[in-house]
Amino acid sequence: MDISHGGLDAAVADVVPGVVVPARTRELLTVTAWSAAAVLAVVAVDRLIGLMLRRGDEFSSFAPYGGWQLYGVVAALGLVAIVTGSVGLLRARRLVRQLNGRTPYRRVAVMAAILPGLFLGIGTVTPMRGVMSWASNHTAAAASARAQDREWFREYKKGPPTVTYRGVTADDARLAFLLDPRALGTDWHATFRAPITPSTAAPNVLAVAQGVYGEAHWLGQSWQQDWGLIENLTIFQTANEARSYVAQETRKDTEICACTTAGVMTTRNIAGVEVHVRTTYVVGYTPSRRATFAVGNHSIRLFAIPPLNGDNKAPSFDALLRAAVKRAAITP
Repeated sequence: MDISHGGLDAAVADVVPGVVVPARTRELLTVTAWSAAAVLAVVAVDRLIGLMLRRGDEFSSFAPYGGWQLYGVVAALGLVAIVTGSVGLLRARRLVRQLNGRTPYRRVAVMAAILPGLFLGIGTVTPMRGVMSWASNHTAAAASARAQDREWFREYKKGPPTVTYRGVTADDARLAFLLDPRALGTDWHATFRAPITPSTAAPNVLAVAQGVYGEAHWLGQSWQQDWGLIENLTIFQTANEARSYVAQETRKDTEICACTTAGVMTTRNIAGVEVHVRTTYVVGYTPSRRATFAVGNHSIRLFAIPPLNGDNKAPSFDALLRAAVKRAAITP
């Protein structure tokens, strides 16, 4: 008995062109096809729910923007899957009943649909994911995020990322002795900290502070980091203690240089201040320099890593030293 002559049944009847397929075989193939459609729909609904749960994860970047476009697409996809599954289930069930008593292969036809249905259902993840991503990117939330990104980029291009004061307030007296990034150039920024020094470890230390500086220049679509500079300030009770501390640290640097060919120690006189400079050479890297000096009861250690970019216009290390000596000599 030919149960249908349209749609899916007609396509199954033409599985092998030119060969006449018996009606019973055609009916079994039709049962398999509709059963596979039902399995496919169930798997597709499960995958759709999984995609929605995934986009709600805190660290997921999939379809991050919600809106009626996204929820409408998800509802449409779910409706199509439910309708397909319902029709497939009803058609397969009706055909199986009609085949009752006529063939023992009814259950085989249904079971043969499981693997193709699972495979095709899993395959629906890719198109559903693409459609959901498209819908998410066309929501008002996505448009707002793109506008914010454009505004951020305009502001970002105006200057390198700036870091506000940390650990010390803007009016802290210790900042008067540390380098002012604005005096180094237009592309410099800084972070200021006040490390805690236990009184039991250094009872003669009145105060400490640290400046972490960076220099950058605009390169295409982003700021290229160039100079790196760290300045440590230690304020002692007396000038003799500051000088003793500098002598101690210089001896350590000298010992390090003495045991390797990659270091050179020199002494310079800058504005009447004796500055000890250790230059370290490492193959493949630009030489780094560390300077130590004392002005009054202030001890300054300056560590600088020059830029690798030869086009950079940052000040020389000598200029950095002169600026540091000048700032450290300020009388509170």
